[in-house]
Amino acid sequence: MTGLLSTAQINVTNHQGREFVLRALLDPCSQESFLNESAAQTMGLKRKRVNGNVSGLDKMSTPIRFAADIEISSRLNPEKKMSITTYIVKRVTNIMPSEKLTIDNWVHLRDLQLADPTYHQPSSIDILLGVEVYNEMIQPGLIKGVPGSPIALQTHLGWIISGKVTVGIEREREEKPFISMHLNVELNYMLKRFWELETMDEEKHKLTAEEIKVEEIYEKTTTRDEDGRYIVDLPMKHEPPVLPSNSREIALKRWKSTENRLKSKPHLLEEYNKVLEEYMTLNHMKKIETKDEEENGVWLPHHAVIKLERETSKLRVVYDASCKGSNGVSLNDELLIGPPLLEDLRAILIRWRTYKIAFVADVEKMYRQIRVKDEHTNYQRIVWRPDPKGPIEDFKLLTVTFGTSCAPYLAIKTLRQTAKDEGSDYPEAQKMILRDFYMDDLLSGTDEEKEAIEIQKQVTQILISGGFTLKKWCSNSEEFMTALDKQEKREETQTVEIKRKESVKTLGIIWEVKEDKLFIPNHIKDSHDTPMTKRSVLSEIASIFDPMGWIAPSVILAKIFMQVLWKKGISWDEELPAELQKEWSQYKRELPALKGVSLDRWMHTTSKSTLELHGYADASALAYAAVIYSRVIDEEGEIKVSLVTAKKKSRRLEKFPYPVWNYWLLHY
Repeated sequence: MTGLLSTAQINVTNHQGREFVLRALLDPCSQESFLNESAAQTMGLKRKRVNGNVSGLDKMSTPIRFAADIEISSRLNPEKKMSITTYIVKRVTNIMPSEKLTIDNWVHLRDLQLADPTYHQPSSIDILLGVEVYNEMIQPGLIKGVPGSPIALQTHLGWIISGKVTVGIEREREEKPFISMHLNVELNYMLKRFWELETMDEEKHKLTAEEIKVEEIYEKTTTRDEDGRYIVDLPMKHEPPVLPSNSREIALKRWKSTENRLKSKPHLLEEYNKVLEEYMTLNHMKKIETKDEEENGVWLPHHAVIKLERETSKLRVVYDASCKGSNGVSLNDELLIGPPLLEDLRAILIRWRTYKIAFVADVEKMYRQIRVKDEHTNYQRIVWRPDPKGPIEDFKLLTVTFGTSCAPYLAIKTLRQTAKDEGSDYPEAQKMILRDFYMDDLLSGTDEEKEAIEIQKQVTQILISGGFTLKKWCSNSEEFMTALDKQEKREETQTVEIKRKESVKTLGIIWEVKEDKLFIPNHIKDSHDTPMTKRSVLSEIASIFDPMGWIAPSVILAKIFMQVLWKKGISWDEELPAELQKEWSQYKRELPALKGVSLDRWMHTTSKSTLELHGYADASALAYAAVIYSRVIDEEGEIKVSLVTAKKKSRRLEKFPYPVWNYWLLHY
């Protein structure tokens, strides 16, 4: 007999809204959720520094240093979503199941929509989902078979399979590792450290051996085609690469499942096919005319992600390069990720506020403007058919593909390489490309309108030389926007998408363009249908967005409230006392008032003004904070003061008296 544990393939969305497919283990005995380090790197997760321990059987303990917030959703029912905190560990568990299982006799499982169609094949686990997720996803359905066969439980993720199952005699004698998944993060200790040591890590990143290897591969292998577009290698860990087995069979099953779901919503199926037909039209994908051996390539499953808040296409096709083959290996396991190249978000926002004339834009289809070397396109194959009645055919993706772990590095690196290769005649535009992009979003500006118009042309020209097109231009300058209108009419071969809107959202902040003011689009993600517990309060606090500390005096109240819960010894799932529920409800009712709080985007700095930075720090019995203001003196001696950024911390817990908090909250 061998144990078969419940697994599922789930959609996971990172802090940038990008979606990945991970293989999950559902464990109702684990108090928290855990994520593999490799998966965290692939998704480029924004980490929170923590300091705690994972405890398990017989008091075994493993230190834990980082956590990350993610959103999980069902592949079968994308509307079923859940935001969770995961704790990052080197490896969640062993490959599961430990051996391939014969399922021919399990007739009771046939025709079920399985959460993990490959549940019987050995494969690695990317994420462990604990009791909170398990309880949220479970449904009433239960199917049992004959003795020695597994049971099926119905969930929002699909049917999950588990149980003690009979295997062959010769396998029965093999020794297998004992797996215990009863895990618990010592959250109280970790939370205590989190509040006490809320710091920013300002150490310069040192390249690892693998990151150095990626840089060397890029420098040695990157070329350009006759149109100037860059052609890159997929950076591999090994030569020859270790590739997933039976990937076409897995991709074929996943496509049939995706197609069946889309058939129930014909408009989505039509939109899905339009996306892939566009790939063909733009020569970003081509049909494979000859049938190659499967071991020579990798097939990637793909599925739809619907984002209703998007201004352009609401549907995106996502490729699952983390899908494991029958050998437990995925393409992303073999790809090198590359060093982090994203510019610091705070630095970009502060610099953007120094320009009188500001503008924003983004790169159209950034990943798909970079071609992949012909031999490596064999690792980006898919199956698809535009007509459900027609034959399923094989295609390969010819450009950098969203879902591969190296894609963010290759995209940012190539954008910067374009600036270095093509920008020597335009040094200011070159510098702008190198430092004012956050992934595909440009936030920059100048002091004068004519200068802004000229540098816009230069940035556009540099990037076009590398195959990149900027779209969704928006500026606080009417002269700048009018010049773009004229430019669009003159250049029939190049369309410049222009956004004449009263407000735009950029990097999570609302820019009221006409008034040139910034707003924080803040709200708490309210847990309406759940009891008010320490866990739900922490989840709601995590939904407050304030990257620059502009609403720090309000956010610190929420953090201090969390400390009160810890100080009073309230457990994670214990309903809060009535008094504390009243105080937290009051805070949530008042928080929306912050939507009316705005800052001038421009800090009134120019090349001729005098800039002073003034820093202040103070402390109370509850917290301490620092803030920086700019004081600008213009040519005429007029003084303008602007809030730049702020940082707050709560006091050490042992010096934190509850009566002081209660008084301060009511009278602050």
